[in-house]
Amino acid sequence: MISLEPKRVKEIIPLWLVTVPPSHKMDVVSKELVASDINAAAVVDAGGKCIGIITSHDIMTYESKRLEFQKELHHGRVYDMARYGCGGQVRLPGLYFDEVGFHMSTVLQTAFIDDLVEEVAIKMCAKNIHHVVVVDNVGKPIGMVSSLDILGYAIGVPVCRATHCEDD
Repeated sequence: MISLEPKRVKEIIPLWLVTVPPSHKMDVVSKELVASDINAAAVVDAGGKCIGIITSHDIMTYESKRLEFQKELHHGRVYDMARYGCGGQVRLPGLYFDEVGFHMSTVLQTAFIDDLVEEVAIKMCAKNIHHVVVVDNVGKPIGMVSSLDILGYAIGVPVCRATHCEDD
């Protein structure tokens, strides 16, 4: 077992965060994640409070369902979205299928800036998740801890994301 000096979340989180509203289009958020070299974004309401998270896994699931729909569509043919696990709805109240809010995870795990990294890692393992949104005392996101950030901390190597990395 690796023995580490206890650190706080503020010592390992990246200094930037991608946030999107629930009405953001899935193809746009996908491009933003790729451009930022990350796998998740915090979803925020109009007041900036974190209401969910959208991940690369959510995007892959969306793309898979979208491609299946395209195969089924024939000139004006009505189709049953329930076949694809969408509960029979193309639209949720205020949201369309191609919007982030339709696909985001709303069961949100959060942490605070002064939490111990070890506590966050335990939470991530217990919940089988790869991202925890770091929020301030009113629920606004200020960062995100990924399993890669925890791994980098554990081995003493800072994570280098392509677009946010200092030159060697």
